[in-house]
Amino acid sequence: MLPPHIALALILPACGVSDERASAPQGHNEAGAEDAERAREGEGEGESRCPPERAPGDEGCPPEAMTGEGEGEGVGEGEGEGEGEGEGEGEGQVLPPPPRSTFESWIGGPCRDSRDCDYEEAACILEAEGFPDGMCTLDCDRLCPDRPQEPVTFCIGVDGAASGSCFAKCDDALFLGDGCRDGYDCVVASRFMEPATRSGVCLPEEDDGDDPPPPAEGACFEEAVRRGLQVRPANERRQSPDGRPDIECRQPEAIHLSSPVNGADWRYYSHESAQDTFMACQLSLALERFGDLLAEHEVVEVEHLGVYNCRLIGDSDEPSEHGYARAIDPSAFLFADGSRCSVEHDWEGLHVEAQTLCGQLLQDIAWDLHTRRIFNVVLTPDYNAAHYNHFHVDLTPGSHFLG
Repeated sequence: MLPPHIALALILPACGVSDERASAPQGHNEAGAEDAERAREGEGEGESRCPPERAPGDEGCPPEAMTGEGEGEGVGEGEGEGEGEGEGEGEGQVLPPPPRSTFESWIGGPCRDSRDCDYEEAACILEAEGFPDGMCTLDCDRLCPDRPQEPVTFCIGVDGAASGSCFAKCDDALFLGDGCRDGYDCVVASRFMEPATRSGVCLPEEDDGDDPPPPAEGACFEEAVRRGLQVRPANERRQSPDGRPDIECRQPEAIHLSSPVNGADWRYYSHESAQDTFMACQLSLALERFGDLLAEHEVVEVEHLGVYNCRLIGDSDEPSEHGYARAIDPSAFLFADGSRCSVEHDWEGLHVEAQTLCGQLLQDIAWDLHTRRIFNVVLTPDYNAAHYNHFHVDLTPGSHFLG
């Protein structure tokens, strides 16, 4: 049962479509040139890391399994780190979220010998060699295989060896903090034989002080602390979209943000509880403002599909706002009594008179995020099929777009 104040929205005379909403074009844009840029968002073909018989969103193949690039020949190194909007994904049946990976027997997971690693030509780097609890790996010359529900992998050179070794990429969706299991840190490394292509991978923690400390706290960080947000500095993940070493994803004043955020928990959709989230500091301030809006609707928790994902917008040379960690994809809004409103199941539209309580709630949230300028870009299922199960909200500089 939804909070009673929401029911009033369907009773009041002004409950349907406001004058502004009724008169707005289907893509409400006050930035002019933003149409062309946003039209690229979500229209890239992308490569799926799903089994051939499944589509992104099917069981065993979550929405983030669709990445905006790919290497072909069935060996993908998606840049999603287990999170991200997955623009360009196709429509498919969405089943309950799959269980979280145990991260056993796969590349980057713990092992005592190679028999603990469940794939062909597996190798185990032992704890005695400096890898806590051992680590499953695989020789590689450029690419590494991926497996659903496990961290994406990356081929790097180790100690001047003739071939590369496969390591797990940092994955905030599986491991809280910096995206690695205990004993390992997220470190940016170059692909074997391709020094210009870099990604964050999980390497054994160093105790000698060689790792760069997080950057000094800036003005945004100080403002976040002043507003009561639980933040801590983080290192940038200066990666490149696969196949584009000339382009770099940067995250200005990177932080980890803990829930609750202004009264609301932010939980990755496949987790049972809220967790620290890696993002640009600017996004944390927007989520704090979002908290005021959520409180008006008595929302206590938001499910989301991710923040950071180093990829390009469609076929362009422009990184997605996910690459800057300035975007997030809310997919459901939950109340204290356990009820929920899901974008996938309850969305009715931006420019219609809502017929259900959840339809009205979702419409109100989308419009308020836009009109209050909490986010610069708000994309809904009305925008394209890629957004059938979530909103995409971001902080694209100079934009003011709702679609």
